Amino acid sequence: MARKPTKKDLLLEAGLDIFYEKGFERTTIDDIVSRANCGKGTFYRYFTGKEALFEALENRFRDYLLAELESSCPYAMPPAEFMQAAMQTTIRVFKQHQRLGLVKFARDQQTGDRAANCHPKHLPSIAYLHKYLQNQIEQGKIKPFKPEAITSTLFGAAHFYLFRDYKLGLPATTQELEETVEIILKGVLPQ
Repeated sequence: MARKPTKKDLLLEAGLDIFYEKGFERTTIDDIVSRANCGKGTFYRYFTGKEALFEALENRFRDYLLAELESSCPYAMPPAEFMQAAMQTTIRVFKQHQRLGLVKFARDQQTGDRAANCHPKHLPSIAYLHKYLQNQIEQGKIKPFKPEAITSTLFGAAHFYLFRDYKLGLPATTQELEETVEIILKGVLPQ
């Protein structure tokens, strides 16, 4: 049996709905509390403003992505399997949370804050991938490249496939992901 959503859950879902429908800037706290069917006092019990609500949505997403990567991409995997699993997991999780991604993308475009939080200290999922790659480098299984370069290539490829799927309705195939990882590995595996 599923647990009953809390008021905080209702506020988060209502906030995401309204941000997606109206955009972050045009959304008001009144819109959010009306959709969640609660009062402003309840809103302020959990959040200091809509920015704090949005940050809570992002934090839930980050925690979920990290948990999914840890589950699907154990460090015992060899590089090719790990990278393919990381791309598949990233694509799956981002597709599940597409509305949040679209709201964040639009908000980042408006604020010019496109890459401020793409650092391992801000994204535990990136830190997780960095640690794996660093271990592979130390073991001599990957050339001594910066883990950030490999991680950004993986995420860039995943985002390309997500964008293509969203815009053209063409989801990534297993073969395409395998070929992408093969191309990345040709540049990073020792000869």
